[in-house]
Amino acid sequence: MGILCGTLRSMLLLLLAMSWAQESSESHLSDWEIALPVLKEHSKGHVPELSQDDLARLRSGKTIGRRLESEGEVDGALGIAFMPLSIEAVWVGGLDDRHAQLAAGLTEVWLPGTNTERKILYQHLDVPQPFADRHWVVQIRSNAGLYSASEGKVWERYWDLDPRPLSELLLEVPDGAIELESGTLTTPINRGRWTIVRVGDGVIVLYEVHTDIGGPVPEELMVRFAMLSLNEFMGTLEEVGARAPEHYAGDHYIIRRPDLSPIQPGGVPRM
Repeated sequence: MGILCGTLRSMLLLLLAMSWAQESSESHLSDWEIALPVLKEHSKGHVPELSQDDLARLRSGKTIGRRLESEGEVDGALGIAFMPLSIEAVWVGGLDDRHAQLAAGLTEVWLPGTNTERKILYQHLDVPQPFADRHWVVQIRSNAGLYSASEGKVWERYWDLDPRPLSELLLEVPDGAIELESGTLTTPINRGRWTIVRVGDGVIVLYEVHTDIGGPVPEELMVRFAMLSLNEFMGTLEEVGARAPEHYAGDHYIIRRPDLSPIQPGGVPRM
């Protein structure tokens, strides 16, 4: 009888958990469908359709990856994930340069013109021999229009190559900040965005990247690498987002919402 009671209890708990997961997925689908029209009108990237099955996969901790066919250039990669965190926590975690985790060999330098509305960032990637190093300058902005149209339920950050000549922008890089080797290549395409949508008891995050690293690298290899990077990006973002409520406190420099209003240190909710 004890074993039977234990089995019945396990079945009851499983049914309750399945019911809760279904209700959560349905709530997320409703919130996502409400956000869709605004996303389609104001987002800087591709807006995917998500089914009930997709949301169930996201709820289970899976990152959904999709290849974005791009006519005339390298295909893009889109990652979709659910995170049981507040929209503020994920945003602050993603923008907190004080606790940023740069890729190995990557150097970043903020350039003049950086302000509360945009960041102008020179990036140099030291690549092992016999391959050539890469460098580029991007302008990074927040999507204030999307934030306003969604009444604060969708936050987005996007970037693209600075349209000015790289030779001109290099003059703004301080002496000694980098060791620029002969033959360093530029990246012909480097743009993307990450978007956070408030849904139920967490957020759905979209991460999209279009990259051509230049040189004799096959397009298919670049796209495969971009697809493989989706899980790593989402995992890192969730990790720094979970730490944000504790790290973003005290005398931390101010991080701003997409409408440039300040998020007060110590005021980031976990959920």
